[in-house]
Amino acid sequence: MKTRQGTQFRHPGLWQGNWSTHPKLTRLDSGAAALTELAPKLAELSQKQRWLVLVNPPAFGWKQILQNAGVAMDRILIVRCQDDVEGQWAVEQALSGRTCSAVVAWLPTIAARDWRRLELASRRAECSGYLFQSQSSRMTTQLVSNWIH
Repeated sequence: MKTRQGTQFRHPGLWQGNWSTHPKLTRLDSGAAALTELAPKLAELSQKQRWLVLVNPPAFGWKQILQNAGVAMDRILIVRCQDDVEGQWAVEQALSGRTCSAVVAWLPTIAARDWRRLELASRRAECSGYLFQSQSSRMTTQLVSNWIH
């Protein structure tokens, strides 16, 4: 692109804005250890006046882990879904809204196409997404998504 006195010409067809170069949707192992590692980041995000959304939190002591890390428990919304499709929809809606600082979801399986849709929603949003999956489910989705790209 040509520049004039150190500034670039702004073409209306180019994307403007402050797009992040890294995805805001992150996959994590579904165990308690991964949540323990993530908890300090969630504690920091809970200090904002926005919600932390937990979609299908597991039966293990997630509440105690988050309390020990200093997460503001009054800023947590819990969403329970009947199936994976409903869970993916809830994650996408929470990411797309402007009221959340983070969305944390436990979805056992997710197709590569659906992962990409959630990833795009998280890039447009002003919040981070964390998806907990088992190791085998994560590997399957990653292999299939590599075929797509």
